[in-house]
Amino acid sequence: MVIVTTWLNVMMRCALCLATLLCLVSPWAPPSRVSRHRWAPSLRATEQEIEAASNADIVAVAESLGVDVNGRNKACCPFHDERTPSFTLTPEKGLYYCFGCGAGGGVIKLYRELKNATFGVAVAALVEMPASDEPRRVNRMPQVDATERGRLKRANAVAQRVYADALADPPCGGARQYLAKRGVRAQTAAAFGLGFARSGTTRGLTKTVERSDFVDAGVLYDDGRARFGGKLVFPIRDASSDTLGFGSRALKVAPDQAKYVNSPGTAVFSKGACLFGLDVAKTAIQKSDEALLVEGYFDVLALHDCGAANAVGVLGVGVTPLQLETAARFSPSRRVVLALDADAAGDAAVRRLCNDVLPTLAAQAGVDVVVMRWPDGCKDAADFVEGRRRAGDSDAAVARAVRDLCAAATAWNDACAIPIASADVASSSSSSPPAAVVDVVVDDERLAGAAEVALAGQAPPTGGQDDLRRKIDELEKQLAALSALVS
Repeated sequence: MVIVTTWLNVMMRCALCLATLLCLVSPWAPPSRVSRHRWAPSLRATEQEIEAASNADIVAVAESLGVDVNGRNKACCPFHDERTPSFTLTPEKGLYYCFGCGAGGGVIKLYRELKNATFGVAVAALVEMPASDEPRRVNRMPQVDATERGRLKRANAVAQRVYADALADPPCGGARQYLAKRGVRAQTAAAFGLGFARSGTTRGLTKTVERSDFVDAGVLYDDGRARFGGKLVFPIRDASSDTLGFGSRALKVAPDQAKYVNSPGTAVFSKGACLFGLDVAKTAIQKSDEALLVEGYFDVLALHDCGAANAVGVLGVGVTPLQLETAARFSPSRRVVLALDADAAGDAAVRRLCNDVLPTLAAQAGVDVVVMRWPDGCKDAADFVEGRRRAGDSDAAVARAVRDLCAAATAWNDACAIPIASADVASSSSSSPPAAVVDVVVDDERLAGAAEVALAGQAPPTGGQDDLRRKIDELEKQLAALSALVS
């Protein structure tokens, strides 16, 4: 924690220094066009004004710009469409970061982005904002409502039993045939608590639990319709086997129907915080000393079906730091094998993690992430298992092949061609600042030279202002991401 605090302090000082230099190299408008107003955008802001703007309450600023911030200083991101909050504010440092789209920075940048304002206008507006009546919030956590969480878990548990019973009934043979076609055996389906939301599910659910509980849990819509009606249902459970939510898959997809439907975000379920199959896989993860992360429900089921029982699913291509940490928690050496789909979306997701998440996660949480690619011709884990079975391999042989692929997995920084300077962040155990910070400090000599030239009345080097803006934005984003992870 001392190391992290040192890094944060260094990065914050660098950001303030760069912001000041940006103002120094900004070209002056012709005297005849300069307004005499103190906060005219064409005038440069002083270091004191920038510091005052940077100290504005970022939570209050976000709320004044229409962002609905909850008691934990989180919100749905204003920069991309989402239903589960992944936009994190760190008020004690004046930073924001979105774990969904990677947007991040300080309060000045937030104002600029949301208001489409120039740097000068943003500084002026933030300085003139009235002070908040209450002190800056520091990750104010609401009281955990154990009764509310228990009520939602109970509703989900009842729904899971109703769905599982329906899957075993003779009229639901089509759902069982679909599972068999996908290579999922009955014992595997039972271990994961799979079910089917057949017609009339609502009547079966509300015999013992109030309808409002199922609405709040996301099992039913507000009008009482079943959210997963006519779909195969996958319970998403925590390590203690409590059902937190559901995923579902339509057996036949109509033109206007979504193939997959998940539970909405609730007090117990967040898509970016859960792993499918964790309760089933945790023992195998501990025994094998590695967690195998794949994308889909059927990828997890296929791997468990053949004996690779350390597999868990990330509910899609959007892998979050929390999911990686959760999977690593059950591995003694905190090893995670990342094996997303072999397609453009999977490759892009891995690269985003390499660039934005894994260096900090490795350095601060000790998570050892390696990247495994499925062999040519295989799109995903389910495709690999099915292909090897068709070739005549036994399940034991398929499981051995999966273990061999995991053993040959590549370190994330090699697989993604991360430069050595950045990769050192993940492996360094010293108190040195991250490579990104070192790069900025080294470049400060060149930037300081540009500032001296500007102060002497000469034109700044070509592109100097744009370079500074980019460096400030990137530094703020790195600092926000690190702060969000450790706060």
